[in-house]
Amino acid sequence: MYVLITGGAGYIGSHIALSLLQKNHHVIVLDNLCNSSPLALTRVETLSGKKITFHQGDIRRRAVLNQVFNHQPIDCQKASPLCFKPGKITDKYEQLAMAKLIFSTSYLEYCSADNIYATDLITLQLRQNIQPFLQQIAAIYSSQGKMVGFVNAAPIQDYDHIKVEYGYRQEVFPLDVAYDSFVNQHRQPDDFFICSVALLPEEQGKGYFNQILSQLVEQATQRKMRRIILCVWQSSPASMIYRKKGFKVIGSMKQEVARFNDEIVFMALTL
Repeated sequence: MYVLITGGAGYIGSHIALSLLQKNHHVIVLDNLCNSSPLALTRVETLSGKKITFHQGDIRRRAVLNQVFNHQPIDCQKASPLCFKPGKITDKYEQLAMAKLIFSTSYLEYCSADNIYATDLITLQLRQNIQPFLQQIAAIYSSQGKMVGFVNAAPIQDYDHIKVEYGYRQEVFPLDVAYDSFVNQHRQPDDFFICSVALLPEEQGKGYFNQILSQLVEQATQRKMRRIILCVWQSSPASMIYRKKGFKVIGSMKQEVARFNDEIVFMALTL
């Protein structure tokens, strides 16, 4: 999120800037320096290892404000606080809702057709991508008590111990093998892996993603992880969103371009 702090070079403002930078927000400071020093911002950049966009000027001058807002987008929308419910205490209805929602994150409908269990696609995803990962999953609720999505994320090594019985048709198996090899090629032992993030279509664009990412950054930092990593399809809206949040493309998997006219990219955010 891009956050504007007025008076950000002062004692309180610089401490707020440091806290926001440590939570991976982009900080813009506007200060006329009448009772502060740019050295405070230099110190914050040193402590956080991240840059601050600084504008010197008086907030009472319209021209100054126009310059700030024209130079950098500021996230003005306020989102209601979210609640994260551990997957292991969700009920079967919540888990089915997550299984239905996960189709929005990938080409899983294609992969799920003609599965070896001869079951419906939602039930397959429940068995394949929800129930085995309840320890890593959290259901996401709005402050009004509505389930708006879910997230599956944890230290990468946690996933090494999860056994999932393969339910897709055999034609898809080489894709899964190639994907696992691709991830293993780029992963590091102290990575925090975002397996999936899914929000209901009507809940997207409400500022929830910033809260979700902040939650994941906090979790990764507490576990002393050095990077947050994930894989997304290059053409997906998620790819651009993660880029705007500071994630960098580390590698790409091009084996399935002919089938999907798309490629998977491995992205990482250094903490």
